[in-house]
Amino acid sequence: GTPVVGDGKVYAMGYEGEGKELQEKIVCLDAKSGRLLWEHSFTDFISDIIYHRFAISSPTIDPHSGNVFCMSTAGLLSSFTADGTLRWQKSLMSEYGRLTFPNGRTGAPLLVDGLCIVHVISSAWGAHGPARDRFLAFDLTSGESIWSSTPGGPPKDSSFSFPYVAEEHGKLVMYAGLGGGYLVCVDVRTGDPIWRFKMAIGGV
Repeated sequence: GTPVVGDGKVYAMGYEGEGKELQEKIVCLDAKSGRLLWEHSFTDFISDIIYHRFAISSPTIDPHSGNVFCMSTAGLLSSFTADGTLRWQKSLMSEYGRLTFPNGRTGAPLLVDGLCIVHVISSAWGAHGPARDRFLAFDLTSGESIWSSTPGGPPKDSSFSFPYVAEEHGKLVMYAGLGGGYLVCVDVRTGDPIWRFKMAIGGV
């Protein structure tokens, strides 16, 4: 994952250990000295991730509050204060049926308009039963679920496309590629799909 810098601190995701002892981490370093300021570990669970061949997530910093958001490869979405205090955490695997894959691809959280939005492939219950690319939006402050969006068809492989935010016809929207080959446009405030375009056979 790509390190990110904010307010004199460097945040990065990584992992250490092997097998059952393996733990994923978010670390916070002093940007000038490289001194470790704080770290938080996540135990990998119920996954088939092969760590030496995967794309680990990057943290995302809220420029207004300084709070940090990250998603572990096993699907723990967490929010921390700048000094490392855990604010809230969601297990996307147990709560939303997020799926993992051997390559472990994991995208970074998007922070926009008071929301923390993540791109996942999930299979759960009801309307969320079939495996699909989905976007899940949570309140930045409380972690409360705000909306979920299923804008495309079945995935052919895992996609971790990071949404691009823009304004279209007076609406705040985001564009992203999906695991089934679609490029989609979604309303940021409601999660409603606006359009989709089939541009590839596999994941975008």
